[in-house]
Amino acid sequence: MNRGTRRRLWTWVPIFVVFGVVWVVLSLPSVQEHLQAYLIVRSVPPLQETAPPEEPPLPESMAFHLMDGNVVTGESLRGTPAVISVFTTGCPPCVAEVAMLERLRSSVGQDAKVLLVALDKPQTLNNWLEGRDSDRAAFATVDRILPPLTTKAIPMTVLLDAQGNVNRKLTGAWKWDDPSVVEHIKALAR
Repeated sequence: MNRGTRRRLWTWVPIFVVFGVVWVVLSLPSVQEHLQAYLIVRSVPPLQETAPPEEPPLPESMAFHLMDGNVVTGESLRGTPAVISVFTTGCPPCVAEVAMLERLRSSVGQDAKVLLVALDKPQTLNNWLEGRDSDRAAFATVDRILPPLTTKAIPMTVLLDAQGNVNRKLTGAWKWDDPSVVEHIKALAR
């Protein structure tokens, strides 16, 4: 092997090795999940800076079919604030946001209800939930999406006051487990 070939090998082999190591690390599922969340999820939702949208209240007849077998209606959501997120299991921003909404659900406790409404078929959502450490009572499907849950983009989250009126409606993945969000929701409960 001549000197020029060895020099090229000493230059390119380390580059390929580094590239290979980076590729392997980035292809690990746990790394992809964290990168996805980091790159997709926005900071704290602008709950204080945005005005309530002109949307109709949540219909009392709207039925949410929970994955634990129960049914929750718009009427049964009255009396406490509610956070309803519309998502699909095949949407990376939606999936990145789910964990934060689950933490929000545990933070607000009985002060508010948090529902994650999948646009997927019930069996698809059920399959997606298998192997996840999630409370099935937080996940639901609906027969028909009605205003104010209609949207042109997902994920979309609606924050309702205790009377079922829309307090905020935001699209995109947001950091819902921030203490300022928890405080805003608890203030709606008072």
